[in-house]
Amino acid sequence: MQQNQDESEQSWRHEYVIAVVGPKGGVGKTFVATNLAVGLAQGNPASEIALIDYHPRMGDVSTFLNIEAKTSLPELDEIVTAHKGSRQELINLTFFNYRSGVKVLSGKPNLKRPELDVKTAFVPLRGLYRYFDYFIQDIATDINQEVLSGPILSDASLILVVSRPTLPALKNTRIVLDLIDDGRLSDRTLVILNQVDEDIRVSDTVLSQYLRQYSVAVSIPSDAAVVRSVNEGKPLLDVEPDRLTHPSPATAALQDLIRHVKRRLPPDKIQKLQAKFKPPQDTPESYVRKKVRTPEEEVYAELLEHMQEGRENRYRYVVIADETEPIDLRYYFPQHVPLTKIIPQLQLETVSSFVLANEEPQPLSSGFDPRLPFVLLSKEDWEEIDGYFGLHMLYPEALSIIHFSGIGFNQQQDQALVFWSEYSELLSGIGGLELLTRESGFWEIQETLLRSVS
Repeated sequence: MQQNQDESEQSWRHEYVIAVVGPKGGVGKTFVATNLAVGLAQGNPASEIALIDYHPRMGDVSTFLNIEAKTSLPELDEIVTAHKGSRQELINLTFFNYRSGVKVLSGKPNLKRPELDVKTAFVPLRGLYRYFDYFIQDIATDINQEVLSGPILSDASLILVVSRPTLPALKNTRIVLDLIDDGRLSDRTLVILNQVDEDIRVSDTVLSQYLRQYSVAVSIPSDAAVVRSVNEGKPLLDVEPDRLTHPSPATAALQDLIRHVKRRLPPDKIQKLQAKFKPPQDTPESYVRKKVRTPEEEVYAELLEHMQEGRENRYRYVVIADETEPIDLRYYFPQHVPLTKIIPQLQLETVSSFVLANEEPQPLSSGFDPRLPFVLLSKEDWEEIDGYFGLHMLYPEALSIIHFSGIGFNQQQDQALVFWSEYSELLSGIGGLELLTRESGFWEIQETLLRSVS
């Protein structure tokens, strides 16, 4: 594929190729592949994820997602060769845009199609790797040994072998694992057991007999929620509204799988992130605060002191978003009642100032210094480190990312209104709206006006 002028090397993504392999039909390979794609997109909406169906005759990816397929692998080479437009136009032409960040290449089932020439199909596919963060391949179970031991597995950054705890499935799994061993690819391979029923599964002795040196990375239990999602043509991770707070057993296992995948990022990418995003070396005891002070900085610093209170493990350093997060008070309080009537000690000019300060995000001041070692992360930084995954990998002692709202002050600047929040995962956090007063030159929290927990 020719690289166009609008496709400079700077536009390339951090490709990470994942091969999802099953030893026989019905083990749940496509279920795992589709939910993996959706789950990775949910964790980082900025990611670009490709999902490829390697079943040119009887593929199920389009059925699991309830979509109309656009292009299949046998047609891809011809389309890419003839295409003269931009990379984005090519992706729009060949991939189905399932949801934000997930692009699907899946042909309509057709038994009349000839067998897939994988070596030919790999030429255009390799040209597309670099335009995606994750390139997930749902590999057909009937692909022959020559092909399976060739580029499909050797190109993969990670190989997921999906099986079931039954004798026929485990017997065929051993054949696939032998091919992986022959190719010296065991260090990039994870075994996933699907449809696990503890009451009727094979014994651990039988399991170890077939898996040998491989341990089971993730066990996905039998779950009625899986059957419902498949029959609805929707990935399980898309249909469970409480997946983050009260996940079904299968959803919890899929979330565990996604964490496994992210932990297996290429070492060179992890090293680059670690070199760029370093935690502070100071401790709270050795940290010397800057002399520059603003009323906003003093309020934020007091908030951090307040957030430390009652903690068994106090912060060694904190990670803070580098711009304010606008808060709309109408979301929390009745609109027909003035807030100063609900909270008599709150001055009207403080509320008006808070509303103005939260019309749009504002950068934290250049002299921002919250009395603790800290790291400021921009939205671009957050996307680059892959959100909460990178937060926990690069800043393990921070535990969370902290967001501050804009601050409202009264005219004398001795009363302040501000909202703070800290999140350790997408929907796992706490926050509060605080009213502060300044006495004898020091800010103190007078009252917590509301508390939010998720």
